[in-house]
Amino acid sequence: VNFTVQATDDGNPPLSTSSPVSIHIMDINDNSPVFQDNFYRVSILEGTAVGDVILNVSATDADSSVNGDIFYNITGGNGMFSIHATLGYITLEQAVDRENQSLYLFEVTATDKPSTGIPRMAVTVVEVTVLDINDVPPTFPHAMYYADIQEHVLLYSHVITVTAHDPDEGPSGEVTYAILAGNGAGLFDINSTTGEIRNAGLLIELSGEYVLTIRATDGGPAPLRGSCVVTIMVLDVNDHAPSFIVPEIGTTVTVPENQYVGYFILKVSATDNDPSDGGRISYRLTDNVGHINDTLMFSINEENGDLTTARRLDREAQEYYNLLLVVEDRGSPTSFSSYRFITVRVTDEDDSEPYFPEIWHSETDVAVEFNIKENL
Repeated sequence: VNFTVQATDDGNPPLSTSSPVSIHIMDINDNSPVFQDNFYRVSILEGTAVGDVILNVSATDADSSVNGDIFYNITGGNGMFSIHATLGYITLEQAVDRENQSLYLFEVTATDKPSTGIPRMAVTVVEVTVLDINDVPPTFPHAMYYADIQEHVLLYSHVITVTAHDPDEGPSGEVTYAILAGNGAGLFDINSTTGEIRNAGLLIELSGEYVLTIRATDGGPAPLRGSCVVTIMVLDVNDHAPSFIVPEIGTTVTVPENQYVGYFILKVSATDNDPSDGGRISYRLTDNVGHINDTLMFSINEENGDLTTARRLDREAQEYYNLLLVVEDRGSPTSFSSYRFITVRVTDEDDSEPYFPEIWHSETDVAVEFNIKENL
């Protein structure tokens, strides 16, 4: 403050004198810094480069000289951000990933530094929102999936549902599904939205293994993809009974008498159109009503169908044997069987001497007497 002081006496004439006065008001630190905003909000993309400036904060201090100089500092933020001590611009220090953390809150402190006395400060809050970019492809929880389905299911029956996860936001996190490979016959279909797989064709007599490659695609501007493999086992239902090839209906086979035990008679064969266990067949002999003892004289190999003798056969004791052959599959839970009659005829060998019935049981030769008329 500048002014002039004048002094005047009471003489006649009065005399006076003047002197300029200058008063300098010395500042004390009596004002705190003040931020332009009490709350700052900024959004950045998760692909923002480390070192980029994302925001500038500013505070003022009404004090002069060093009492009005302001210095900035960050509290919190997990070391993700830094601030220029005097200019107040905030810089990204580490790469951000929205899928790991999408929001950061931290405080910025503005502090003056007086020449004497206690520093004053102000605090504001900064909120940083990390915006999504399509940087994560859809991912299936498992690389391989397995499912079973029976061949007799109805059309469009549920097989399995596969689901991929994409943590991106909006369309970038929306997943659609498609069968990429393994469905050349068009037997299966996948719901593009839910990932549910159904049979698009009838599976009767198509049992076996089908390996599908499933692709999941997100809806981002530059779509990302993931895939998995689904193995579907179409299970056979035992719906065919085995049928005989050999012997034909009404077949009679011959066996010479007195052959050794295990003598080969005939190879019985049959077929079954079912695959797997439903098509595996075995052979056996079963009791034939009225000819129960006939079965005891023969044997059949259950695997290859070889029919052989189980005992030595004697034509003079029994010439014909009536057998009942059985072929059965090994289907589960239901098995099927077929039956075929076959006649075995024992052929004669010259193994008996001629004899007179009257003396058959005699231990010595006995003369046979008879009468005959003369002149016949």
